[in-house]
Amino acid sequence: MPTMLDILGPDPRESRIKNGRKRKLTPDEVLSIVALVDLGQRQFDVARRFGVSECLVYQIVHGGRWGSVTGRKPASDKMTGRHAVALVDEIAKRPDDAPRLREMFDAKFGDGAALRSVKALLTAGAR
Repeated sequence: MPTMLDILGPDPRESRIKNGRKRKLTPDEVLSIVALVDLGQRQFDVARRFGVSECLVYQIVHGGRWGSVTGRKPASDKMTGRHAVALVDEIAKRPDDAPRLREMFDAKFGDGAALRSVKALLTAGAR
């Protein structure tokens, strides 16, 4: 079965190396990288196609690089139960700061994350 690289062929542009350095990716190329990997293309093949390292492809796909273009966040920016417990502890210590703490939490993890995390903790505690 042919790979995506076989179907697409080599990079149609001239060499990606200019003045001894690799050119930067464009936002469209970054979105293409994510789409190809999401469709099941191996990261190694995608890296060869775009003339970048497999490490860079991994970072793009997992949100470590170009997150502003892909909308992906690195795993360290994803909410965990530990974050929710820390939020509840801080609110318990400083109830007057609860609105500000909630805003900060929602800014980091997405709108409504603070409320969802507290609900999850209460549900888990009720079991």
